[in-house]
Amino acid sequence: MSFQYEPLNEGTEFEELITDLFNKIHNTTSFQRYKPSGREPQFGIDVFSTEENICTVIQCKKRSLYDTNQDNKLANELYNTLLDCLEEAKNLPFSFKRFILAATTKKYGKVQDLAAKLSEETEYQVEYWSWDDIQAQIHKFPKLRSAYYPHLLENEEEEIKEEKLPKEIEYHFELVTENIDEGKYSKAEKAIEKIRELSVSLECQLGIILADFCSGVVIDKRDHNHKEGILIYQKCLEEFQKLDSKKWIARTLKVLGSTELERDNFQEAETYIARAIEFAEAYKFKQVHAESLHQLGWVRFRNGDNNTALAFYAQSLDYYLSEYQKNEQKDDRDIIWGLAACYHHIGLAHKVLHNYVEVETNFKKAIFWYEKIGFIPDQAKMKFLYAQFKYDVGQFEDGNKLMNAAKELYNKTDDLHGVYQCMDLQARELYTKGEKEAAFIAFNETFEFINQHSLEQELGRYLLKIGTLNLQNGDENESKAYFLQADEYYKKLNDREGQAQTLWDLAKWEERFGSKENGEKSILRGIQILENELVEIEWIPKKAYLLLQIGYSYLELKNHHEAMYNFEKAKKIYEELEDISMVAKTIALIINVHISNGNKIEEVRLLKELKSLVNGTNIYDLISNVGFKLGIFEWNAGNYHIAKTFLDEALYLAKKHYLPFKDKIESECRALENYLETLNPPEFGYDELVDDLYDLINFYPEAKDSLIRFWISGRWPELFANIRLKAGLKFFVVVSDLERFIELSEQLLPYSDLTLLVISDDYSDGGIDVVPFPVEKEVYGHYMVSSSLTESDTTKRKARLLTGWTPGFPTQIHALINSHNFSELKAKKIFFLPLNRTLFENKLLLDLKQCQDLNTIPVYWDKIDLSKDIEMVTVAEEQLPIINESDFNIARKEIRLVKECLMDLIAIPDKSAVTKKLNNLHNALEDLNDITRSSKVLNFHVVVLNRKFNLEDKIYVALVIKKVN
Repeated sequence: MSFQYEPLNEGTEFEELITDLFNKIHNTTSFQRYKPSGREPQFGIDVFSTEENICTVIQCKKRSLYDTNQDNKLANELYNTLLDCLEEAKNLPFSFKRFILAATTKKYGKVQDLAAKLSEETEYQVEYWSWDDIQAQIHKFPKLRSAYYPHLLENEEEEIKEEKLPKEIEYHFELVTENIDEGKYSKAEKAIEKIRELSVSLECQLGIILADFCSGVVIDKRDHNHKEGILIYQKCLEEFQKLDSKKWIARTLKVLGSTELERDNFQEAETYIARAIEFAEAYKFKQVHAESLHQLGWVRFRNGDNNTALAFYAQSLDYYLSEYQKNEQKDDRDIIWGLAACYHHIGLAHKVLHNYVEVETNFKKAIFWYEKIGFIPDQAKMKFLYAQFKYDVGQFEDGNKLMNAAKELYNKTDDLHGVYQCMDLQARELYTKGEKEAAFIAFNETFEFINQHSLEQELGRYLLKIGTLNLQNGDENESKAYFLQADEYYKKLNDREGQAQTLWDLAKWEERFGSKENGEKSILRGIQILENELVEIEWIPKKAYLLLQIGYSYLELKNHHEAMYNFEKAKKIYEELEDISMVAKTIALIINVHISNGNKIEEVRLLKELKSLVNGTNIYDLISNVGFKLGIFEWNAGNYHIAKTFLDEALYLAKKHYLPFKDKIESECRALENYLETLNPPEFGYDELVDDLYDLINFYPEAKDSLIRFWISGRWPELFANIRLKAGLKFFVVVSDLERFIELSEQLLPYSDLTLLVISDDYSDGGIDVVPFPVEKEVYGHYMVSSSLTESDTTKRKARLLTGWTPGFPTQIHALINSHNFSELKAKKIFFLPLNRTLFENKLLLDLKQCQDLNTIPVYWDKIDLSKDIEMVTVAEEQLPIINESDFNIARKEIRLVKECLMDLIAIPDKSAVTKKLNNLHNALEDLNDITRSSKVLNFHVVVLNRKFNLEDKIYVALVIKKVN
């Protein structure tokens, strides 16, 4: 829409406009306001006409056209207004055919749809007119337009007449602007005094107001005293309105909006900016319009709506680029500042959206334009932000160069707050890189700087920071003294968030030096303060941040239900804001809840979801930490090469970005390397290894379960290595019924060299256990050895007590060991594989990977559970004769050939080899069946499976036993 009439200021004026407009549209005088006094029931309408063939009633709603922060709220309000007012209008003492809702808002599809639906479902024609609809009609009637918008002249090019500044004052005003732009506030103040002096002598009221206005800018920008600045701007706005100086009214509204924005007062900021836009559009102040659109983008950015912010920035940038091209001298300071500011904020929006190429491109452009015009404060801020970005992506050397340049510029302009920010960030980077001693010195220097220059707004935060550093260093008295000072400071300011953080830090102090009970009381008081703050806060991202703080506090108190409730609410907000970084950090906190609850399945599922979410971002601490956890998980699952990939990536990022858990990852990587070496031929052979198990449980029968778990934990690498290296055909039988396993293993005995029991049912993860161990044997595994001794009631043998984590194991393993001695297990060629399949959603994939590492064939009873990750290539039905002793002697050669064909199925290079290998097996089985003519056979399916892995096909084979005939 191009007409750009501003909505009228008062609701009654809007009703009068609608009355006159509809009289013009229908060429009548029958439209009038309904009971304008408001003392009697209005039945949901403001304007009406009962003229035959018109019979129309209108409800008028005056709202802000530019209140975009309230779009959803406004749409819902209009939706409900339409429903309610139409229902009320049915009680009017006269009939009507047409109901119109007229509003000074954008067009909302939700309300349009409702109007269309009501027109179909009721006897009335229901319409919704937005401001675009209304102003399109206004434009058709010049006399009406002149009556309500006399300032919009028919000749729209005619300049608005306003008081002009004398040349002497104009000259000094330009000096003020230049000096403020360059951060030369002392010179600016001298020029302001000159303006005031000249304005008084020349009796120029506009100059006097501008001098006050410029003083407010100095207080606002140099002293960061936004509150005092706003009071001055508001007073100046009143004076500009008395002068009817429309240009300065618009500019002051814009400045008030940006200053309220600096104070995080988003609703007030948007109100001022919307009014500035209305003035700018009405009086063709294009530059003020562009600046206000830019600010509106900043409001949307601060509320987390980055894409809308980018759209506003783009509109503003288009104007500045166009104006710059028109300016032949290319020296218009306002235009150049506008270009720089647009690129500056576009870069910030892309940073949140993780578009890092766009971030760097726009930051560089912003610095170029700020330097071109010599805006030193903005140059300093831009270089600070660019340095911060360089730190984030691990380019510390470049970051330090930019940060030092920013600090130098801040010093030039006496911007003490800017200098402090540089010092603080450099101290934090030293801490991040692990240079704790240097960081401690840098933090203390920053704290001295704060005290020296009385930077009150930073004092509380730094009292807590220095207190925490002293707490980490074990200084009981110093740390508490700083925390108590912070407590007094935040109470004085009535800063709830600061009070809550202080209580949290005092709880940490109590945990270390005081009592746990007092610490919990502190956290509960902090939660109450934050919950009170949450009720009053309107800024959406801040609400989410407070929810995280509250959730984390509940997690510390082990109240997992409340912690999860707050984390999930925060996650939903961040998802709506499309803030990937904060969604990821929230998921990480939710994972901590599952860890505390011992819910391993959810922990691993969310870790994988989180890894997928953060890959490709610059959230390096999370990428590394999640990779580390998944690496440990895969290691425990026996997927050593996958584990190594995860751990190597985690270590690389931890080293590159100086992450605080680098040493821990490095230690685990070394341990995995050592473990991978154990995949070489083991020190103990298979027979010696299993003898060791039976020696243990026979030595102390009363502790069989603990000893079996201990042996599984300590001997797992050797057992895995022995199974892997054992020659011949090995079956990996996935069942839960022990009797079926033993029966099946006996039927497979002629063909197998080892048949492994793998339980299909879920079982426990294990836990801390106390295990008796022979005093004469060397302890293996990661266990604490007690000096205490115990004695078996059965064998009377002495034992040391070991303490450590032992894995869970199913009852079938216990039953297998109890029902067979090693000689029997060896003769039947059976044993168990201690593989906990509980933690895996895709158990088939785990089985296939494990079988590949062990050179075994997986065997299932009756069916196989496929998944979306694995597709079936083909199935072959076969019969395996159940061999008796006499058949075995006459069919040795044929049995060996069947075994070779089955072993050949373990490693199929690609799909093209499948048919040949299946044919070989089929022919070998036919030859065997011809010789034995066995009365009993195992009916089974050979299932050939395919899995896409790193864009390549991976072929696996499994056997599914159907029945015995």
